[in-house]
Amino acid sequence: MKFFTALSLLAISATSLLAQGQPRGPIPSPFLYAKFKGPEKTKITYYPGTTSAVTISEGTTLGLRPGYNYRFEISNLPDFPGTRLYPSLEVLGSLHSPQGMDPTKHPVPFVLSEQDIREALAGKLISKVYYLENPDVAAGMASKPDAPLEFNSLTEVEAQKEAREKGRIVVVLRMGERPYYPSELQFENTPGTIWTVGSSPIPTPAAAPQFWPSAIPMFDPVIGPKISNYECLHDGGDQKTPLGVGANSQLYGLDASDTAIEWTGSKGRKVQTSNRVCICVPRFIALRSSTIPEVNLVVQGPKVNLGANGILLAQIKQPALTASSIDQLHGAISTVRASAQIGQQGPHAFDAMQRATIVGQVKGIKVATESIEAEDLTFFPNCTLMLQKRVEPLNPEKIGEVVTFTLRYYNPTVEPISDVVVSDSLTARLEYLLDSAKSDRPMTLTISPNEAGSVVLKWTLSDRLMPGQSGVITFKAKIR
Repeated sequence: MKFFTALSLLAISATSLLAQGQPRGPIPSPFLYAKFKGPEKTKITYYPGTTSAVTISEGTTLGLRPGYNYRFEISNLPDFPGTRLYPSLEVLGSLHSPQGMDPTKHPVPFVLSEQDIREALAGKLISKVYYLENPDVAAGMASKPDAPLEFNSLTEVEAQKEAREKGRIVVVLRMGERPYYPSELQFENTPGTIWTVGSSPIPTPAAAPQFWPSAIPMFDPVIGPKISNYECLHDGGDQKTPLGVGANSQLYGLDASDTAIEWTGSKGRKVQTSNRVCICVPRFIALRSSTIPEVNLVVQGPKVNLGANGILLAQIKQPALTASSIDQLHGAISTVRASAQIGQQGPHAFDAMQRATIVGQVKGIKVATESIEAEDLTFFPNCTLMLQKRVEPLNPEKIGEVVTFTLRYYNPTVEPISDVVVSDSLTARLEYLLDSAKSDRPMTLTISPNEAGSVVLKWTLSDRLMPGQSGVITFKAKIR
């Protein structure tokens, strides 16, 4: 019981941080940034918890605090004169922005298509579950910054289940509900929860947020929150199956996102991997469902008992009850592993030392030894071939932007090597630009598809690489 109480306190601490101003460090942003994308000249009206309405144009970026429900009015639709829609948003999370990434430049685009509007006017309930895609299971499909990939689901429940398997849910949009009068819209939004980017700061929310348990990130009070891997895609290094060279001198284990270099030396065929690079351009996916609401109306009149003395007695055994709910919570599943455990016994902290000290005792004699790291290495007689990977720009801002990769290889050994091959298997969200590869040495480039929906680039060096020599390869890719 005390363990769960401690976890509840951690959750409340994280919730309190979200309810306050912009926190410092790589912890969840207090806003989910979003914008409506509809026909040109479309107007969006909302009440920020006051009696004064705010009207903005489509494409304006709003900051919405997670843990609250919101209601908007959509009007001035060119192809639907006089039509007004009242979509609602259930905001469940936000970006966990790493250092160097501006979350305002990565809003969730709520696209209102002509099909959405027509089905809503026909009485259907449109639901769109937006989730932040896990780059490791990303679809190898091109996308646009203002038009996220959208797939169909049978129901909203199925959409939420699929979204949790492929990423982290951030918001659910529902459209097709009844009209709302201005007097009702004034009470739909909580004061201090909607902010227009670039406007004056807003006060602290008037009410505490309400989260799903899976929407609250674990927060360690000492080391901070668990860093999310969904905001950034990684490329390079060796993931999944380990790289290796078989008896037939063939390379094995080159998975999507792996980057490796092979060569032949005096000890046979060898392989070495590169470092990992990070590109922080999150991608949102929408899972859409369209249903016709089913309505059951039951009217039960009061039961009447007549007394013997002529007195009319009316007795209602079951008074009228009114229940209103959008969706009943059935369970909570999280793809985020717990990052902390709290116990009653045992040490509370470990203090790391600069150097490890080993103390032993042999036959009553105390032996103490200290391991000291080498401060300077000037010779690398047994080093393997080195491969470094870089990407520019370091902080791209949107989907569709082109980045440049640089691969530098170097021979630090004391012997010449031959049959040098550099292989780069791109992730699903990277699209190689044809004829963009360049090399400062004569190399042959071959391109083949990989299992992620991208390509494998393979450069073969024509000459031997002598000791101390190096080379540079560059190529361009578009972020999907």
